[in-house]
Amino acid sequence: MVGLGDKAQALSIHQEGRWADKALVQAPHCAVDVFIQAPNTKPRYHSHQMPTLSIQTPVNPVKSFSPLILAFIALTLIFSMSWVHASPTDLIHIENVQRPNSQVVTASNTSRVPISVNLILSSASNFASNRAWPIHALIAPGKTVELAEVYSADRRIGFTYYYNWTMQIGDPSARPAPDARYIVPFIGNRPFQVSQAVDGPIFSHNQPRNKFAIDIPMPIGTTIVAARAGYVIERVMQFDEGKAEQTYYDKANFIRILHDDGTWAEYAHLKNYSSNIYPGQRIDAGVAIGLSGNSGFSTEPHLHFQINVNDKGKIISLPFQFWSKREGLITPSYKKWIAPS
Repeated sequence: MVGLGDKAQALSIHQEGRWADKALVQAPHCAVDVFIQAPNTKPRYHSHQMPTLSIQTPVNPVKSFSPLILAFIALTLIFSMSWVHASPTDLIHIENVQRPNSQVVTASNTSRVPISVNLILSSASNFASNRAWPIHALIAPGKTVELAEVYSADRRIGFTYYYNWTMQIGDPSARPAPDARYIVPFIGNRPFQVSQAVDGPIFSHNQPRNKFAIDIPMPIGTTIVAARAGYVIERVMQFDEGKAEQTYYDKANFIRILHDDGTWAEYAHLKNYSSNIYPGQRIDAGVAIGLSGNSGFSTEPHLHFQINVNDKGKIISLPFQFWSKREGLITPSYKKWIAPS
């Protein structure tokens, strides 16, 4: 039995469009290279899955170009920007906004959860910025922040710069509520036995981010419910199969729900297209959110469940107890049978 681990709590992208570490289902460290060319040069595309783009950046467009050429350049920039920042996450968007003699690097958080971003300059030529690099910022939900304005150190010629960026979800100052209550996250008429927990043999839950995760084998199609109320952060539902092979590390269907104290729950290995909830939606405890499945890196149909928090910049899992009307508090230990609430 294999648990999901972490899929996109911290995310990685690089110029070739591959995960930086496919052994982490939650792949930290994203890198996007941006190349700004001098005027009078053509955009160049490299033969990568996610191409590195060259963008024309005129130093003095009013004096150097006719209005027709300027219009063409503007259209080129608008088109090219959508490629430069293509990302496998919809939670955060890093963009370079063109100004007459500079670019402004912005971060837009489109989610309900705070997101930390880090930008590291990898190389540059004739480069100047209005703030020191590397850049760290915490972006509030739904906000867009200007991270830096960059421009030519010598305004007579163009400039280049390459940078990597990383993201991590969660408020680093969040403090889990000590009285938080989690109901059993499935319904039906039969109990299921925990197959992996912190007190038993560990097959895949061997990192701080999933140390207290549990796996509960159950038939495909078992109704999964929210263990605690909160806002949906992410929902991935497109994967239709699972195997205990490395190529399936990033192919698990999952749902993340943010709780009011800044923690979030992850429900993983769900059946494909079995959920109608959507990011940003408020979900009450006990509401059906999907069906169990066997997607991703998995040895058998099961539910992977864990509670996470951003602990001062590091994502960790938290111990928890379930609560049910019949049994009260339940510690989900290895081989324990857990009945629906």
